[in-house]
Amino acid sequence: KEKNELPEYNIPLRTEKSLTIMQDVEQPYINVFLFNQDKGFKTVKTNDDMELQLTNEIARNIFNIRMQEITSSPDSKWLQAGMSTVSLVSSSSENYAYFVPKTDMFEDSLKSFLDNIDRFVDYGVTQTELDREKELLLNKAELSFQNKDKIYNSTYANQITNHVLTGVAAPSEETILNLYKEILPRITVEKVNVCAAKAFENRATDMLVIASPKEKIPSQEEINSIWKDYKNSEIQAYTDEDYNKEFMKKPSKKAKISSTKNNKNLGVNEYVLENGIKIITKKTDFERNYMYMYIDSKGGSYKLNPKDAPSANPAVNYMIYSGIGDLTFNQIVKKLQSSQIDVSISINSTSENLSGSCKPSEMETLFQMVNQFFAEPKFTPESWQKVSQDYYAMAQAFGSKSTDWYSKAIIESLYGKNNPYHSVFDMNQYNQINPETAERVYRERFGNPADFTFIFIGDFDEKTLIDNCCYYFGNLNTSDEREEFEYKTWSLPEKRVSETVQKGIGDHGQVYLAFTGKLPSQEDIENSYKDSIEIDSLRMLLDIRLREIIREDKSGSYGISVNSSIIGNKERTYITEISFGCEPTRVEELTDEVVNQIKILQSAPVDSVYVEKLKETYRRSREVNLFENSWWHKRISRELVYDMEPQWVSNDIEKIISWITPESLQSAAQKYLDTQNFVSVYLVPEKEGL
Repeated sequence: KEKNELPEYNIPLRTEKSLTIMQDVEQPYINVFLFNQDKGFKTVKTNDDMELQLTNEIARNIFNIRMQEITSSPDSKWLQAGMSTVSLVSSSSENYAYFVPKTDMFEDSLKSFLDNIDRFVDYGVTQTELDREKELLLNKAELSFQNKDKIYNSTYANQITNHVLTGVAAPSEETILNLYKEILPRITVEKVNVCAAKAFENRATDMLVIASPKEKIPSQEEINSIWKDYKNSEIQAYTDEDYNKEFMKKPSKKAKISSTKNNKNLGVNEYVLENGIKIITKKTDFERNYMYMYIDSKGGSYKLNPKDAPSANPAVNYMIYSGIGDLTFNQIVKKLQSSQIDVSISINSTSENLSGSCKPSEMETLFQMVNQFFAEPKFTPESWQKVSQDYYAMAQAFGSKSTDWYSKAIIESLYGKNNPYHSVFDMNQYNQINPETAERVYRERFGNPADFTFIFIGDFDEKTLIDNCCYYFGNLNTSDEREEFEYKTWSLPEKRVSETVQKGIGDHGQVYLAFTGKLPSQEDIENSYKDSIEIDSLRMLLDIRLREIIREDKSGSYGISVNSSIIGNKERTYITEISFGCEPTRVEELTDEVVNQIKILQSAPVDSVYVEKLKETYRRSREVNLFENSWWHKRISRELVYDMEPQWVSNDIEKIISWITPESLQSAAQKYLDTQNFVSVYLVPEKEGL
């Protein structure tokens, strides 16, 4: 059989500077890109190729961390900046840097960005920056090797496909680890500096500016003049901040454990510390040498007064940017990166959540952070200035994209206008946030650690973990108060509601349909859970059926999204959302077809072929989920923290499957999909074409 040779596409070498300014009426922010061809680009096939690739990767990572440091300052001239690569063909690669200037600061932003490129090229990187990156790369390789038998087949399939199509090597995790151990010690500051200099030699050859016509930017001649001729003679070498400090000293007192029990249904251990904090542990080997932390509490923004609700999200960022202990935000970022620790914190509608992950050896560092989130949160004026700038830019950009108005129409159709808990973030929302409210909201929502349940899942030594919990969490100040869920309910549409948003330019439309209503109060957890399975199986059925009809038979859309949920407890509401893109002229036709398919489902018991598909999907999902740490977190939190599921759920998939019958699906379609009372929102362009 004749072998097909892959064609080669050679991109001519560019040496002359070229500036292109593009206008996009739906561009919310100005975007500036600087491109430079990677003249030494090679497909990775040898050890030397890998060394070059790693050296370039280290250089990019260091530059990005520096840009992140500047971005986190309120004095930054841009909203975002960084560096990456793109390969449009297998034989060539482009280095590119980008930044998003703040409003009316294009020239200052461009000069500042060029200053940092010049600093990067002229002075290079520091030894501490290099050491941090090398340590991080080696740690990641070691973790991948330890979990090599946990990698999905699809990952290997993609590697093999890439190897066949491009010739790039596809080494095993063991080979990669051994190569890293051999190559990384050879990578020096001098070698990284060579790559840094080549990446933006002569400040790149191509600049692309994308901006809305309403934005004021310098002329092409002015931008070119700055790019080619501007030079700051006062640029100095970069100084790497010391981040090797602890967030706090280890408490001298080890708190006592008040009670311990084993939950056999979930395979977890439950501990209560003397200050009332509850700890739940589940040891797994799904990811070796890695552990996950989930800290969950009932509460959320629904507990806030309406006037305080807009400050919920800014409250978290306000705290984070203020730093922890003696460490600044930028020092924390470096510390977490070098330690391979991930942390996130959020205030949602009905809960507060803290999550994190790390190697067990970094457990104390993670616990120190969490301790300070509760015990000593900081709120600095500089942090609020940064947060305020970011939210102002977000609010100011609202309305530039047609999808902004589409989202606004959807939210207002469901929740009414000016709903403080559900609203797009525009200038009206921005004008309601302030630092005093944000700080108060944070301290209120995270003021009682005993109202949270601390869940730990993964590969760890249980005694070490519990001992650290006793030191870092057992000494936190707590109270006996415990919050319950509070759900806000709004008047749902009682008749057919339809709205068409005419915004934007193009030949693409969007359809959003929502079927909502109220359900009777349900105190029994098992019956409530059965309702959730009922609406979820209906969601899966709709997903299959609408894909067959709308996408395949009608050729109406590339893809359809279906989401369903039941919200609340004593006062329960449900919602099923169907959304898809299509030709603007077909939005009503395809909506009618969706309604027609729903009526078919309502008219008779569902064909057994679909029932078996759903049952098999549940079985297969359970087989995979049993080996996912995140799935176990969901079960533990729903069953032991939020009281939303009976505790047999994790062990009896067949009982769940037995609820799925042709008649139950027909009944669900009748119950949750009222074809006389639903919301439809369409997005169609004002003008066709570009």
